[in-house]
Amino acid sequence: MRLESTTTTYASPRATRVLHLRGSPMNPTQATPRSYTPPAPPIRSSATYGGVSRSDTSAMPSHYTPAQSSQCLWDGAQSPPPLIHRLSPYGRVPLPHMVGGPIELNTALSSTFATLGYDITMPPSTAECRDPIRAHGPWLYESATFPQMRSLTIRTEVLERPIIVHASSVNHNAVTVWDILAAVYHALRGAVIEGHRHSHRSHRRSNRQTHNNREHDPYPQVTDEDIRAMVNDFVGSSRYWAGLSPSSSEPDVWILHVR
Repeated sequence: MRLESTTTTYASPRATRVLHLRGSPMNPTQATPRSYTPPAPPIRSSATYGGVSRSDTSAMPSHYTPAQSSQCLWDGAQSPPPLIHRLSPYGRVPLPHMVGGPIELNTALSSTFATLGYDITMPPSTAECRDPIRAHGPWLYESATFPQMRSLTIRTEVLERPIIVHASSVNHNAVTVWDILAAVYHALRGAVIEGHRHSHRSHRRSNRQTHNNREHDPYPQVTDEDIRAMVNDFVGSSRYWAGLSPSSSEPDVWILHVR
């Protein structure tokens, strides 16, 4: 028996199938690109001023610029609102009264009775009461007002800044006569010391510019006698206590009169 070998030839088909993904064009060469349109910003209901909504920044477009905002806000005949100077931060905020009813001042401090003899350039211990009935009593430690107040404000022509008086260790619940006299005395000394330091700084600055000296120049030593002399020059002849009176324009403020 004779065996013959047979050869089998496999030929791949000429036409091949193309696998198309879902969503892809059937003919890639003929596909046209799609333009991307960003989503519109969300519309929120809120009050509008000058055509611009008072909502948060997410409602503004991505190309928002300050120049466009100012042009959009004040376009055409519109103008910014006027500035009211009498309102905050340019105006004073009225505070409620510290005491509900009328306030009576101690007769030793009042300008009506004028029973206090005091040189405001001297310590409060030198003050004297001219009322013979109260002269030998603890009148310095009496309450300055009735009803009692824990703080009050004093203005005077001698000083530019108001004097704020607080209740001290003499009586924690009320401002006393001593507290007021001591506050006026220390306010005068503080004003002249501050003015002396300011003039010394100006003089030192001019010397540095002239002599090109950058070394630290400390404040000169000032004795208590020097301070008294400066206080005397500061107040001049108006140095004697003439009493307190209520202010007609400011509530809870007292005016100090000197003669």
